[in-house]
Parts: sequence; C-alpha cells; structure tokens
Amino acid sequence: RIHLDIRVGEHFLDESVLQAKDKVNEVNMRLEHLIEQIHHVSKEQNYEREREEKFRKTSEETNSNILWWAIVQTIILISVGIWQIKSLRDFLISKKLV
Repeated sequence: RIHLDIRVGEHFLDESVLQAKDKVNEVNMRLEHLIEQIHHVSKEQNYEREREEKFRKTSEETNSNILWWAIVQTIILISVGIWQIKSLRDFLISKKLV
C-alpha cells in the first residue's frame, strides 16, 4: 500500500519554525552590528596609537632641544665668567693693584 499526500495552494508553515527563523535573523543582524562595532573600535585604537606615537616623537624632540639649549646657555655662562675674570685681572694688573 502506498499513501501519497499532495498539497496544492498555499502551505502554512509551522509558527515555531517562523519564530526560530526570525530569531536567527535577529541574532545574525546583531552579530553583524557587533562586528561593525569591533572594526570601528579597532580603527579608533589604531588612530589613537598613531597620534600617541606622533605626540611622543614631538615630545622627545622638544626635550632634546631643551637639553641642548641648556647646554649652550651653560657654555655661554662659563665663557662669559672666564672672560670677566680675565678682563678684571688684566685691569687690576694694568692699574698695578695686584
């Protein structure tokens, strides 16, 4: 015996199957949204790293320039001090005070 069941027309799907498909679609959409957010956060982190690196390089250059400027000032100060001592000594010798 063979039983053949043929349905013609619209088929009504099981409501639980439709709800499950809707939930899967909703989960997929949320997952895609989360992936987009992860990509956005990753791009933002890379941008911040680049900014930090640029700022660090600028800070290091500024610190280096300040160090050299301090060294130059010290050399100038010592040179002027030596010149003043020599000039004062020559002046005192010329006036025969020493």
